[in-house]
Amino acid sequence: MYELFPLSVASTIRNKKGIKKIFFSQQDGDDFIVYWLNQLFKEAEQVNADNQYITEACTIDKTIPYSMEVPIVGFNSSRFDISLIISQMQCKDWTISNYIGSPTQAKQVIVHHKKLNLKVKFVDMLTYLQPMELKQAAKDFGDGYDDKKGLFPYEAFNTDNVNEVLSKSEPFTMEDFNSSLQKTKISEKDYQIYLEDAKRFKNRWDYLQFYNEQDTYIMIKPLMTLISLQFKYKIDMFSFMSMAACSNAIKYAKAYEDFDINGVYPNFKDNSQKFYLTENYWQSKVRGYESQDKHQRRDTTNNVQDKDFDYFKQLFKDSNCSICGCKFTFDNKPTLDRIDNSKGHSKNNVLPCCLKWITGGLSNVMHRVNRSGI
Repeated sequence: MYELFPLSVASTIRNKKGIKKIFFSQQDGDDFIVYWLNQLFKEAEQVNADNQYITEACTIDKTIPYSMEVPIVGFNSSRFDISLIISQMQCKDWTISNYIGSPTQAKQVIVHHKKLNLKVKFVDMLTYLQPMELKQAAKDFGDGYDDKKGLFPYEAFNTDNVNEVLSKSEPFTMEDFNSSLQKTKISEKDYQIYLEDAKRFKNRWDYLQFYNEQDTYIMIKPLMTLISLQFKYKIDMFSFMSMAACSNAIKYAKAYEDFDINGVYPNFKDNSQKFYLTENYWQSKVRGYESQDKHQRRDTTNNVQDKDFDYFKQLFKDSNCSICGCKFTFDNKPTLDRIDNSKGHSKNNVLPCCLKWITGGLSNVMHRVNRSGI
């Protein structure tokens, strides 16, 4: 029976000052993961500062606040890696503010530092790729793969002898690289590459640090490539949770590509009967708004009610869509669009708009169709 335990952890940080690497292991004590998380928050402070809006006088523009979760990106980390560190993500200084996924797979974990009021977001790079090995990702999206990642025989030691084995200065033997879990053996060529690398280090702990740091460093260029591919369309990759979601956002960006927000566009010709509100229709809408808001845990105390029927009947009669300007007909029925999406459907937080265009992410794109008449 095998049991995984944390041995070491490394990160490569990229900010405006350049690239740096950090490494922590059991040599730093039993709380080395806590030390690593603490250092990550310090690095995240710098990344957050780098992204603040700067005035012409080279000072932070406080009128345009910037506060985004700083991404911490792993590779194939959503299962085993996260499970080994998630218990350290809750302590007196920081806490998990959002967890998306299942008990066995974390798609996204946001950790909030209580004192710094700063958030970091743990995501898996494979979220934005087809299933592949890190070696292949580096080759496809980086500058190619040149065996700099190295090799490490994790099955050559256990919890009882880890320090004894890793403190030795001589290289691992070829047999140490045999894996009973994966049923694999190291090739003579790969072992010779390891021996050349091992010559540069005082002991096996030092080689482990090199191996772990390279594991994260070779992710930088593939990540920057992926980010750049999305940013061509003004898409922030880390605002989405999958490759499909990014593709969807690009589709919408392309739909807006030739849209002039200051342009004058003709409306569709809608010859259907002018809409008039009925009590049954209004009551069904009221129930629907209340259900939506309760599901999203929004306050429904001041939500629109059945007794508001006369007010909204007149509003729909006298108004056009507040977004696209189209008139309301039985082919283009009205609904209520919230002004502040953090609040419920209260009378002072809604505007009339076209029902058939309010479909989640399609809303604005479909209103573009109304405005441009195409």
